[in-house]
Amino acid sequence: MEIALHGHYGYRRLVVSSIPSILMMLVGSIYSVVDGLFVSNFVGTSAFAALNIIWPAVMLVGALGLLRHSVVLLLALGSLMTLVSELSAGPAARLFVGYDSELTALTKDAIRLYMLSFFISGINLFVSAWFTGLGNGKVSAAVAFIRNLVLELGFVFLLPLLLGPRGIWLAVDAADICCLGLGVTLILAYRKRYGY
Repeated sequence: MEIALHGHYGYRRLVVSSIPSILMMLVGSIYSVVDGLFVSNFVGTSAFAALNIIWPAVMLVGALGLLRHSVVLLLALGSLMTLVSELSAGPAARLFVGYDSELTALTKDAIRLYMLSFFISGINLFVSAWFTGLGNGKVSAAVAFIRNLVLELGFVFLLPLLLGPRGIWLAVDAADICCLGLGVTLILAYRKRYGY
């Protein structure tokens, strides 16, 4: 199947082609609000503060994942960022919340657990961007929805029951691992359709 981007690209075509991206951003925003509510209500305000401290680093990985078109490069960058996060968790926690020892310990633990997802989160963002680039916004939006709302929320409920408060931070890692399996399955399933 050929993706035709030539020809007149009027207002209607622009709006129609933008809808999957708008929906993906909307799902991501709703997820952030719901995640914040769950973390602050079930783990506490200190955990919510820790989440907000580490969130810009998560966004950086997302930006790098969308800008790069090489799986090897994404794995290398993800590995490097995971390693840097592991090594800098203590100093970063002390820098931002060193005034409170409980919050410092919680932030350090959260960084170490949450940032393990750097290794594969770029690949998951790449899969979503891949299908957007192929003009299949439905699959792209489905991957984002399944990862952000179905898997992460499911693991946010399940893992704390099994692992205690640390389960909140591992929910993202577990969702990314499951989503990686989904992404590989979808890429293999659609390879004949798109001829790659």
